[in-house]
Amino acid sequence: MEARTDELAWTPEYVARYWDYWSQRKDTRHTYFANQVGEGVARFLERAVPLRGAATLDFGAGPGYLVQHLLTRGALVSATDYSPETVTGLRQRFSGKEGWVGASIFDGLRLPWPDATFDVVCCLETIEHLLDEHCELIFSELRRVLKPEGTALFTTPNSEDLRQQHVYCPRCDCSFHRWQHVRSWSPETLRGYLQRMGFRVEFCEGLTFQSLQRKRLFRPHWVLWWSMLSAMGFLQRRTLPNGSFFPKQLFRYGREHLAAVAVKSEAAGAGLDVRRSAAA
Repeated sequence: MEARTDELAWTPEYVARYWDYWSQRKDTRHTYFANQVGEGVARFLERAVPLRGAATLDFGAGPGYLVQHLLTRGALVSATDYSPETVTGLRQRFSGKEGWVGASIFDGLRLPWPDATFDVVCCLETIEHLLDEHCELIFSELRRVLKPEGTALFTTPNSEDLRQQHVYCPRCDCSFHRWQHVRSWSPETLRGYLQRMGFRVEFCEGLTFQSLQRKRLFRPHWVLWWSMLSAMGFLQRRTLPNGSFFPKQLFRYGREHLAAVAVKSEAAGAGLDVRRSAAA
């Protein structure tokens, strides 16, 4: 008789328990995305928007590996996460640090900040974890707490084949993604979704952040030479409307990361008000 294996149906309770467990595992913290390339992500973001003095939210902050890089750049940082254990750890780790505003638990329904609170919202390696019942609501909430023309950065695995990372639990006879990924995003699907939710997408491409970890590439004389050669047409470059460009190195070693820079545009519409739709 052929065995049948079901795919685990994730619930908010399972998700919270899963990440409470990993928040206590100090031996695996090197695997966190922001711990591996947080410096590179912060450098990338800094090319899109000024961070010094910017009211910034790290959504799905985990242990706070991006938070430390944002604080170094002078941002005023708030953080939120589903896991109560994770939020407790954030409060303990950054208490008293200059620029640290605080951490709050996200209840899955509404972010605990008023409309138009933040200049910048960061959402790193989180949107691949969103359950169907939360996806539109969370994008809508992130847009709500952004100021008009505020900037959001989203990162996620680029066009991930979810089945390649599935593992099997012999106790419950279910398979599940080892890192609780439940959806895969491509540049096309993420760009289209952000536009539907009321964002103006300024950048949405697959790239690698490892190159930006290499501080030596971005000393002042390198920036000058890259600018000159790129302006002369010798180098491939990616640009944002503010004139910032990203050197070819970002795209050289693979495109495993998908990064989107999106702006809350009033002209793009209000997006989907999920809370209002649910109440109707």
